[in-house]
Amino acid sequence: MENAQDLKQTLFNRTCAIEQAFIDLNKAVTILEYWTNAYNYHEKPDPRAAIAYGSGVAKEPHYGQSAQWFYEYETIVRYIDIAHDYVHSAKAELARALEDRSKHIQANIMD
Repeated sequence: MENAQDLKQTLFNRTCAIEQAFIDLNKAVTILEYWTNAYNYHEKPDPRAAIAYGSGVAKEPHYGQSAQWFYEYETIVRYIDIAHDYVHSAKAELARALEDRSKHIQANIMD
């Protein structure tokens, strides 16, 4: 059976893992919410509209939004990748916390 100090350390490690996962998930949500708000158009981007806007033929909002989406596509994808990394980091932290829990349970069964 574990002593009180070992239990405190196990609890501390789990709490840290859960807090870090929470921070990482909040970062991912912040990034995704920003990009959703910035690029959530009523009409989906149209390459022809983007070309028309870029050539100065059309200035309506849909044309400008289409152009913005296509011009900034690589940046959008990079930020989605960053959010993806934060989510995977959170999953790894939670998996470590659960793994520590499993080791703790197994150690107590063996005692």
